[in-house]
Amino acid sequence: MLSLSRFLITILIFIEINFFSVVKFPDVYYQIAGYKSKYLTTMICLILLLLNILYYKMAEERIKKNYFFSPLLMFFSSLIIVFIFSYAVYNQSLIQTMKESYYLLIMLSTYFFVTYFSNRNELNYFVKLINWTSTIYALLLIFQIFIFKYKNILFLDFDVRTLGNIATKSYGIRLSRPSDFIMFSILISLIGIKLDRIRLLDICSLMIRVYFLIFISMTRMNIMISFILIIVSFVYSNKTSKKIKQLIINSSIFITLILFSKKIYNFLLNYFFNGVRKSSGESRLLEIDYYTNHIFFNGIFGRGFPSDDKYFSLNHGPEGKYYISDIGVLGFFSVFGALGIVFYISTIYKFILLYLRTSSNKTILLLILLYFVLSSITLFFMDPQRTLYLAIIMALYSVFYVPEKENKGETSL
Repeated sequence: MLSLSRFLITILIFIEINFFSVVKFPDVYYQIAGYKSKYLTTMICLILLLLNILYYKMAEERIKKNYFFSPLLMFFSSLIIVFIFSYAVYNQSLIQTMKESYYLLIMLSTYFFVTYFSNRNELNYFVKLINWTSTIYALLLIFQIFIFKYKNILFLDFDVRTLGNIATKSYGIRLSRPSDFIMFSILISLIGIKLDRIRLLDICSLMIRVYFLIFISMTRMNIMISFILIIVSFVYSNKTSKKIKQLIINSSIFITLILFSKKIYNFLLNYFFNGVRKSSGESRLLEIDYYTNHIFFNGIFGRGFPSDDKYFSLNHGPEGKYYISDIGVLGFFSVFGALGIVFYISTIYKFILLYLRTSSNKTILLLILLYFVLSSITLFFMDPQRTLYLAIIMALYSVFYVPEKENKGETSL
């Protein structure tokens, strides 16, 4: 059973990175497993859920509890309500409504991952899988951009359904789509370091991925999140000596002072907020204004799931250029309305409550909490590209949470 689970998880991760984008598949594949098409991912997650049910019946070892049962129950209840509401209000077929919402079923895999990660060997395998695939993928992407810049050669699969198009901007060549997976992999790597010990190879791997985020993807929020998580991981690590902690703190202060120097400040201002990036920021503000008006578009239910085929201008604005994935949790609120707000607040509450009550693994829980909260600002997890990551971090949080009474006489993960 575990061997089959490993195989399916490996395939799942390879689908997420489009098998390193080195192979161009037939068009039919991209219809079920492209950047925005998550039919194959959803199907594998449902199979894993079935395995989870079977494994529970056979498992002899203790299985960790899913501490997000209440928020998830609330979410799936809201999903059913909004689904039925959308089907009725927009006068569209069940298939059209399902087409706009099917990928949210990926959240059911949370129950599988809680079971799977309760096994320390399987957890270690998952960490190594994410580390190696993300590092190799980042190296391939960095090399591709280098070759394209100097030789104008493309050897990876660039398509609107996969990596998208290389964006040549005034500030450099940008490739943003893989940044979500790379950022997620950095979190998993930091958790792996907390579980084991830090090696030179781990440092090099992290540096490669951070380099990708800064100079290739140039996704502002992911850059900031990666730095925050890395600093928190080392400062709060029991394995980090006081001298190294002090060095990190002093270096952070030094870097902060440098950033306030005029030349560096002007460079960062231009990199993050001026020129093309400024226009990007202004576009975000327009999207925020448009979608926040949809939060109570249909009473407490938000906009729901109107089909793109019939309501494209409603979903994407009058010019068809707006996307809810650009505005973080506000995009989620615009779909689920008041129900989405209640789910998000209850989830944040559960994250914080478990963090305050855990008797061990506090730094790991803090890293996941920060990742969830900071990502929600502009890159919320209920988009097709990120839903799997939310299911995984909820499962990890449940696994690493250790109540005080359990810690007595038990060794935590």
